[in-house]
Amino acid sequence: MFGGTQSVEFCLITVYAVSAYIERCINSVINQTYSPIECLLVDDATPDDSISKCERLIADYKGPIRFVILHHDRNRGLSASRNTGMDAATGDYVFYLDSDDELKPNCIEKMVRPIKSNPAIEMVLGNHEVYVQLKSGATTKKRQTHLPEGDYDTMEKVWNLYKKGGGFDGHAWNKLIKKDFLRQHRLYFKEGIMWEDMIWSFITVQHLSHLHVIPDITLVYYIRPESIMTGTSGKERSHHLEIVYEEIAKHFTEEDKGWEAKRNLSGFCSVLIYRYDSPFAQHTAQVFLEALSGRSYARERLYLKTVIFLSKFWLGRKIFAIARSTRKVIKGEK
Repeated sequence: MFGGTQSVEFCLITVYAVSAYIERCINSVINQTYSPIECLLVDDATPDDSISKCERLIADYKGPIRFVILHHDRNRGLSASRNTGMDAATGDYVFYLDSDDELKPNCIEKMVRPIKSNPAIEMVLGNHEVYVQLKSGATTKKRQTHLPEGDYDTMEKVWNLYKKGGGFDGHAWNKLIKKDFLRQHRLYFKEGIMWEDMIWSFITVQHLSHLHVIPDITLVYYIRPESIMTGTSGKERSHHLEIVYEEIAKHFTEEDKGWEAKRNLSGFCSVLIYRYDSPFAQHTAQVFLEALSGRSYARERLYLKTVIFLSKFWLGRKIFAIARSTRKVIKGEK
C-alpha cells in the first residue's frame, strides 16, 4: 500500500488568524521522518499574515513533502475547510491537523507501520499531550492520554474502546484514516457549528471495523486563550451544543441506540437544564427518552425525566448544578 508514489494527505484545516502558531505547525510537518507526504493547507480567507508565513516557509523548503495551498473566497469555518481538504486529497490516507497544534517528528512514520503490516486497517490512533498556551507566550503541560497499544479488528471491539473514551472520542485530529473509508461512508463535517468533531466521531465509529492504537505520543494539542472555542460566549456555545446533540440523536443506530443515548446523556442534560426553553433542546430530549425506552435503561430514563422537570424551574436548575458539582468533587474531576 505504501511506497512508490503513494502518499499520506495532510489537511491543515482552517488556516485562519493563527499567525502566532502556523510556523510551528508547518515546521512540525517539514520535520517528519516519513515521506512521501502531500500537505494541503486550506486558507479560510484568513485576515492576517498566516498564509504569507506559510508561503515563505514553503518557498524555502527543499525536501520531499509536496505542499498545496487551497483558498476559500470567504471565511467558511473549520468544518468546511476540512471538507475542502477531503475533496482535494489524492493520497491513500488522511491526517487532520489543526493549524495551532504540532506533530511529533516521527508521528506519521509510527502510524504507518501497522498499516504496512495490515492494509485492512481503516484508522490508526496515537496518544497526545495537552498544553495550555498562556497569554505571555509560555506553555504549560496539562495532561496526556494513555491509550494502550492494541488491534481492534471488529466493530464490537472498536465500540468497546470508544465507550471507555480516554483520548479516542471527540476529536478528528491525531488519526491516520483511510481515505476510501471516509469517502465510502461520506464522513464529512457538519458545517457552521462548534464541536463538529463530536458528531463526526460518533458517526465515524458506527462504521469503523478495524482500528489500531499505538502507544506513542504523536501530537501536541494546544489550548490557547484566543481560539474560537475559548473566545465564544457561554450562551453561544450552549446553542451549538444543542445542535450537536440534536444531530447525534438523529443518528442513533436502531440495534444499539439505548447505549448510544446513555453515553451522551450526561452532556446533553447539562445543556438541557440551562436551555430548556429552546425548541432544539426540547425535541432532542424526546428523542433521548425514546432511545432509553427499554427496561435496561429505566434508571437513565428516570434521570432524564427528572432533569426535564427540574429545568422548568429556577430552583430546580440550581439543585441540578449543585448536585453535578458535588458529584465531580467526589469523583475527583476538574
